[in-house]
Amino acid sequence: MRSYYPEIEAVTAAGFLKKNQQALERSYFSGTTFDELCRRTGLPARASSAGQSWKQFLAYDEAANQLYNKMVYVHLLVSSLRGDKYKKKSAYDDLWKAQNWLGFLGGGAPEVLAVHRHKSFAALLNAEALLRDRTRFQASLTSQDFDLDGVKEYLFQGLSYNLYVDPVGGQVFEWDFLDRPWNYIRNAADPDGPPSQGFVDRFFRIDHPVTDAAAFFRREYRLVELNREQRTFQLMAVDSVEGTQGRQPLRLKKSFRFDEDTLTVEFELELLTGPPWEGWFASEIHLTYPVPSQVTDSCVGPATESEGYKVTDEGKKTSQAWGWQPKAHVTFEVGRLAPRWPVTLYPGETWRSNISLRMLRED
Repeated sequence: MRSYYPEIEAVTAAGFLKKNQQALERSYFSGTTFDELCRRTGLPARASSAGQSWKQFLAYDEAANQLYNKMVYVHLLVSSLRGDKYKKKSAYDDLWKAQNWLGFLGGGAPEVLAVHRHKSFAALLNAEALLRDRTRFQASLTSQDFDLDGVKEYLFQGLSYNLYVDPVGGQVFEWDFLDRPWNYIRNAADPDGPPSQGFVDRFFRIDHPVTDAAAFFRREYRLVELNREQRTFQLMAVDSVEGTQGRQPLRLKKSFRFDEDTLTVEFELELLTGPPWEGWFASEIHLTYPVPSQVTDSCVGPATESEGYKVTDEGKKTSQAWGWQPKAHVTFEVGRLAPRWPVTLYPGETWRSNISLRMLRED
């Protein structure tokens, strides 16, 4: 530090007072309050936030929490490395770059804050990538409390990408591409609506095509099976879906299967009682791109009966090849991919579909 800033000397308050015996003026340095930070970052302040601490702001800001959780996790990875002190030092250098107040509390307008957070997250991904020896690294599926909320999440670590699934909603809340460091899913949820995550499951009645007839995205899914060797796990939740004659219980199972560069998610829907239910089932994927104007897309087949979708991110030189069975109606807006299937569910019968994703690097 001294070599970069020779004119700055770091001292403690006690040390300064010993060297400077003259009377000093009294001053009070107020802590930055919740509502002040909300104004700086563009978040809406709550009515009771005027006198609350900045620590409460960090608990409120989901994006800051996501960055903090990642920082803690990468710190544990780096500190546990043994045998290669040079690699460990390089990883620590990237970790320290991310431990910057600008990524958490902002440095001006909301768009400036977003840039700082992207830089901090990229530094963490660089540190994580340094720890993966391409000749010896083995992909793994683990279960641990990643976001420090008391509930275990499901973490897949591959050679070139990470994908983390929250049991609440059975949704992907982080998708890191390590070769071109970027997290394609960032939590920017509306507290009153569905989260901006991956594989957000929604149901729409045939006579109400824009209103979600269930709330699976809020349900905590139960683990049915986890196979670390095969890198697969299955989650299940039961919720009620609004039908023409009232609410009916519906069971939804989601199975995740991981490969070196491919993810497959399988869905099983079973109506438990009541009359048949007719409508639409959708699993929305909300994505974040570095430069949205550099994203191009192409549909495989007509949008009304699509077999898949290819999204190319020129900013990061990557592409995502999406596929689904059976054929689906699909809409794509930059930041939101939504395959939607027409379904007629009968009690006791199982309806199945799947979505596959292959992540590619464009050279």
